[in-house]
Amino acid sequence: MPACDDRRALLAAAKTGDVGTTVACLANAACNPNARVGTGWTALHFAVYHGNMAVVRLLVASPRVDVNALTICGTSPIALALQRQGSHMLEILL
Repeated sequence: MPACDDRRALLAAAKTGDVGTTVACLANAACNPNARVGTGWTALHFAVYHGNMAVVRLLVASPRVDVNALTICGTSPIALALQRQGSHMLEILL
């Protein structure tokens, strides 16, 4: 199983759709699933933006993930889904 030793691992997994790393990171108590990049984006924002539904499902299922996290511009994962992905992604998020 891939290691999740810092926030970059989960953010990269969310961007690329890497389910194995996402699972490893969520299982690691030291990994903060709400870690942000400078723009305020979290792993959930990246997963939604890139249309990685399997990763979105894993993140949403975790009680540690803030599904309402806002970027510095005030954009939520739900708003990204509305702009980019459509109803299937929204169903997962709601």
